[in-house]
Parts: sequence; structure tokens; C-alpha cells
Amino acid sequence: MFKTQTRSWLKPSVKEVPAQRCRCPKISKESPIRCWCDEYERMAGAVGDGKTSTVGLLRRRKTGVVYAAKQFKNFSGKKEKTYATNVLAEFYIADGLRHPNIIQTYNLCTIDGALSMVMEYAPQNLLDLSASGILTDDAENYFQQLVAGVAYIHSTGFAHRDIKLENVLVKDGQIKIIDFGTISTGKWMPTADVGSLPYMAPELFSASHYSPQAADVWSLAILYVCMILQRFPWSAAKEDRPAFNVYACASKSSDAAWPITECPAHMRKVLSLMLQIGPKQRPMLEGVPVLLRESAKQE
Repeated sequence: MFKTQTRSWLKPSVKEVPAQRCRCPKISKESPIRCWCDEYERMAGAVGDGKTSTVGLLRRRKTGVVYAAKQFKNFSGKKEKTYATNVLAEFYIADGLRHPNIIQTYNLCTIDGALSMVMEYAPQNLLDLSASGILTDDAENYFQQLVAGVAYIHSTGFAHRDIKLENVLVKDGQIKIIDFGTISTGKWMPTADVGSLPYMAPELFSASHYSPQAADVWSLAILYVCMILQRFPWSAAKEDRPAFNVYACASKSSDAAWPITECPAHMRKVLSLMLQIGPKQRPMLEGVPVLLRESAKQE
């Protein structure tokens, strides 16, 4: 099973937090930050708690529609200006992304003095669905939606850099990609310690520079394999990890090395291309739907 922290995305609680006097700081009209108190009411409990943020629920007073509120944590020792700059950067990028498979961002506000993003609410988490073992039949559909969403991000000149099951939500059968805190330009750049270990491409452990977009392609393929196996194929794509070393050696002489052999036959060719050890040999995501259609015709 997945040895990673799960975040439970629960149904909204019907119990609201008692109304409190507004404690939001005075905000200039030019600022993108808004006071949440007049427009939303807070709902009880948190639906997600991560290293850099906590996610709770808000309900719009006029419509009753429920939204997710990502409340950013300000680590002790980090300058207030740096904290605000990082949050604003994530907000502006997320707010500019418009795609059916990307979570929609609406507002930036303050909650209890902490900067918070108000976003579309999606009740299910792909990690929880995968761990439950009920995802196999929907894995290909979800994978195709993920490819469409990440391909759109790449078309804007960016790369996500932290694609994993935890960063994918599901709403009415539709994939919603979240968490743009590590997003960057898609150009070749110095290797950075960014991402989640089992999903990271091998060049992140061995090269001085890498392509974030090519690394996203690798991560997407690993995510699909995880949905099928219900576990990680290896702990990290490093030569000193036996499972990955076996794959790296076998993939040189075969298009269908384990763990690809555990996946549906019509998916194996595409996965073998996406999991090429050399990043320059991996396909652009915009071409993956065509490869999937061609593979399906050959079956």
C-alpha cells in the first residue's frame, strides 16, 4: 500500500462555526486580498492538513454553495514579506489557469490573520480512492483527464512539478488538479529537490539540469501505475534501489518491463515511452492522446 500521508476530503459538515467579529486587517482597494467575513461563513472542521497549509470549508452566504479554503501556514523564521510574496505568486498562477481538470481559484482572503485561497470544492481524493481498491475500472479515464489537465499547464509555459495522487481530487467523476506551490517555468533549469520521492524522475537524482515538463510526464505515468498496482513500483528512481534498477536495465531491451507489464496491454506502449530513462525520449503530453488511440486500434 501507499506509505504516504493521506488527506481525508470529507463531505461538508452542516455545523457552522459560531459567528465572530471580523478580525481581518484593513485592506486597500488595490490589493487582491479580500475580507471573507461578509461573503462567506466558516464550516466546522478541516478537510485537509499538509506541511504548508490547512484546508477548511466556507459557505457563501447568498447562495449556500460550499468552497474549499486553503489557509497558508507561515513558518516561524520566514519573513512576512517572503510569506506573502510566495502566497501571492501561487494565487496569481492558480487564478490564471482555466481548464475543466484544474481546480478553480476564486479569491484570496485572510482567515484568522493567515492568507487563504478560496477554491472550488471537490469531495474526493485520488489517493483515498486508489487505496480503497475501487479505482481500477476508472484509472484510464482519470489518466486521460490528467494528461489533458497537465498538457494545458504545459501549454501555458509552466510545469506542475509535484504530480501525485494526493494532488488530484475528483468531483462528479471529473479530475481536478490542485496545489500549484511548486509550479515553475517549463524550461530546462538546475535540478531542484522538488516533488514527492516515489514520483520523481530519475534525472532529478543524477543530472545537474532537468526539464520540469519531461519530469511531469514521468510522474503522470508513475501515478497511473500506482492506480493499477495500488502501491508504488519503487521508493525512488535511483540506481541504488533494486526495483528501479531492475526496471532501468530491463527497459533497455524491452518495451514492456515490470511494472508496465502489470498494466492493460493497450496502455503499455504509451507508458513505456513516458517512462523512458532519458527525458528527451519521453513524448510531449499533447501527443499522448493520439498514442493512446493508436494503441487501442492495434488491440
